Amino acid sequence: SARLIGDACVSFETNCAVGIEPNHEVITELLNNSLMLVTALNTKIGYYKAAEIANTAHKNGTTLKEEAINLGYVTEEEYDSWVKPEDMVGSLK
Repeated sequence: SARLIGDACVSFETNCAVGIEPNHEVITELLNNSLMLVTALNTKIGYYKAAEIANTAHKNGTTLKEEAINLGYVTEEEYDSWVKPEDMVGSLK
């Protein structure tokens, strides 16, 4: 019933949501290590090389940046200038 759902929402807020704070360090790490960031490389090095980077990083448990450099497709400077999560997701404020 609607009352049960309403009571559940109040209970969730009181017992779970109040006081929760984001862990910005973990959020930043997860964002920067996301395999989805490889899409930023498509226009620079092409789809197939970008896909190879993502597949290799996933297989090896490494980062996109590590594999992009190891495979010789980009330099560290190129990667850092091209792959910017903040430009891909818009304003984080």
